[in-house]
Amino acid sequence: MIWRVAVVLAAATGGLFAGSDAVTSGLAWRPLQRIPSVQVEETMMTFGGKEIPAQTITLSHSGSSFSNAVVLPLDVSLQEYNVISFRVKMKVPSGAPDNFSISVFNESSWYITNGPAAAGTKFLEHANEVAPGEYEFTWQAAATFEKFDMASARFLALIYLTQEIPEGETVKITVSEVTFQK
Repeated sequence: MIWRVAVVLAAATGGLFAGSDAVTSGLAWRPLQRIPSVQVEETMMTFGGKEIPAQTITLSHSGSSFSNAVVLPLDVSLQEYNVISFRVKMKVPSGAPDNFSISVFNESSWYITNGPAAAGTKFLEHANEVAPGEYEFTWQAAATFEKFDMASARFLALIYLTQEIPEGETVKITVSEVTFQK
């Protein structure tokens, strides 16, 4: 089942890309597998003084990062709209990584990293910290991996190294305004 979330269009919220060459995803992030170490909930986020719809991803220690992936099914063509942007607020405990991977996958063998089935990057390589713990992420996905077939892209994946989260601690990643631009 694909969860739907109330999404305010980027143009209406003054989002990352306001204009006719941008679309905002109408779909919601969801755990790839339903396991206790991954929770996703709809919420609101204050960013730049505005309340905007968001989703908070809560991750706890686990032996495998890949089983803890959070995915966003794509409702746009990345062949046409291949600049991916979103806002993030992160709360990371001491001793846990402050970075995660964002990947685009085109088939069910999603765990293949940076091969012909996937294109990926590290979040902080394309994020601008606008306030402590608040980021605006913009990734020109097509320019990053020339061999990846953007026409076959099916979903984004957020992959955090959950085995590096200290036992008893959690990481919270709040994501809003997933936007795709030409």
